[in-house]
Amino acid sequence: MEVKITKDIINPFWITSEFQHFNRAHPVKQIIFSNEGAKRRKPLFKASFGSTNKINAYWKDEKSGILEVSAIESGFELNAGTELIAYFNDKMFPQTVEVLDVTHLDVSHVRRFDACFLNFGKTRNSKVVGLETWNVSSGEIFSRMFDGFCIYADEIVLDFSGWDVSHGQKASEMFSGFGYFSKHIELKGIESWNVESMTEMIFMFQKFGVHSDCKLDLSNWKPAIFDTLGTTAHTGFAANTFFKIKEPTWPKRDDT
Repeated sequence: MEVKITKDIINPFWITSEFQHFNRAHPVKQIIFSNEGAKRRKPLFKASFGSTNKINAYWKDEKSGILEVSAIESGFELNAGTELIAYFNDKMFPQTVEVLDVTHLDVSHVRRFDACFLNFGKTRNSKVVGLETWNVSSGEIFSRMFDGFCIYADEIVLDFSGWDVSHGQKASEMFSGFGYFSKHIELKGIESWNVESMTEMIFMFQKFGVHSDCKLDLSNWKPAIFDTLGTTAHTGFAANTFFKIKEPTWPKRDDT
């Protein structure tokens, strides 16, 4: 089946005064990016740039504070554009939202994911759903993407098996402080990532899952760690993780 993508680009509507006023009156606890369509529901407010497909917010369950964002017609994946810089970070995203479902947010053209989920999720129940569906193959910058992510969540399970980060160049602090107080963390598929284009991974996993049961074996990673001046770029890669991470074998200058 052909996947239809909206021509409109999702607007970070949560930073607008319209949404903030709305959220004070009707606290939103969950946001779902959906392909269900309007289904005769009355739109609450506009959620996109342009008006080609008219992306709007609708109540999925008003009593539970569940908001759904969709094009009017069903079957459309929502267009994230080319940058998600600081998109869902704690300074922009509403603190009332515990659950974010990004299953139908198309990120196939996104080049910059830096600080996308920076400090997202401040409760034990905070989580992001649907990251396993993301096509990140256009991504070049992943720095601080999950820095401070869901630090209090009891459990964090993310499936990165389908993530192609082979065009990635920078991932410094990508998982710094990730799930700091969490008890159980699983990052499925991350041990098989192709990071051969990565030239910056400074503090990538510092203070990662400090109180968790998670252990990662990244010894199969083959990173490029030298820039044109021959400077190493993996300082503090797994600092203060209490031996939870088996690091790659960092090549010497002669090996590059």
